[in-house]
Amino acid sequence: MAIDGNNVGILARIVMVVVRFSRFSAVSTTVPKITEIIRRKVCKFQFEYANYQVLTSRLHREFKKSFEAGKADTDEKYKELERHVEEHYKRLCAQIIEYIQEYFALTHLCKDQPRVGILQADDCTPKGVTSIKMSNTNDHDDNKYKTIDEYPVLKKIEEDGCPVLINDLPKLIKKDDKYKYDKHHGIDVDKIRTGYRRRHRDKILVSRLWHNLWKKNYKPDKKWIDKSGGDSEDYLSTYKSILAVPVTFREHAIGHTLESKIIRLLKMPKDGRAILGIIYIENADTYYFDDPDPKCFYNIDVNVMYVFADLLSLIVLTRLMYIEGSSTVSEYKNSSGDSNV
Repeated sequence: MAIDGNNVGILARIVMVVVRFSRFSAVSTTVPKITEIIRRKVCKFQFEYANYQVLTSRLHREFKKSFEAGKADTDEKYKELERHVEEHYKRLCAQIIEYIQEYFALTHLCKDQPRVGILQADDCTPKGVTSIKMSNTNDHDDNKYKTIDEYPVLKKIEEDGCPVLINDLPKLIKKDDKYKYDKHHGIDVDKIRTGYRRRHRDKILVSRLWHNLWKKNYKPDKKWIDKSGGDSEDYLSTYKSILAVPVTFREHAIGHTLESKIIRLLKMPKDGRAILGIIYIENADTYYFDDPDPKCFYNIDVNVMYVFADLLSLIVLTRLMYIEGSSTVSEYKNSSGDSNV
């Protein structure tokens, strides 16, 4: 059989599929590129965090001197310290969200960018979290309190302290009768199980082929939007892939390498599993994230997110040290008679 131009084109596409799917990964770039991205982001964070730490230390020192001398400007100095800590804490959180979005934009071929959020735990063994910042939401989710029991993904992290990965939410909801999904975006589990049919393009092979080979994004899944209670004007909010990574000091605590003051500040339980927050990422398409078990060390996306989680832990710790862990601040609040000063 003669091989004409069309046959050559088909063969070329087959070869491209084999090459691109040899690892069958959502991550479409090389290890050097990934490490370059991490290096640049960590370097930039180092600069921002160093400035934050030095200025916070200076403001705390000025507040301490004023308080110990009984000066009239003590209240003003404390408010300046608190305002600085909170404003820069949120700004650095927003910066880490930008880093995460840039990472996915450079390493994943899917055109639909994920929505990224940072959730702050209300305690080291949290029963609730507060959304510090959520991207692509017009700020309507910022500072929103969420009860962990209502969100199975967050509940799973609270129970075992490990990351959670869901690459095909429709499949999970339809096939796992024990899975009671959360109320986020009004998802109706029963309606999806009885009235929604998964699209062929949402299956792993077609989904990866669509993203990696043709680099196309999907048209909105109107049936999914309808059955999940999503917003037809904002189809990116009706996610199908989820990755959640905890911010924790567990390994250091288990190894008994943390200072006792930090352990007390974080109110760590005996098992060392103190959850300070959660990095929460979702995407409207299926199989957006790398596939290996998130608890192993072979999942590229999870490994990179843990780098950002570790950076985030420094911000959280600094905030706690200067506001909740400072003996001077505690004395000041006690003397004022108002713990919410």
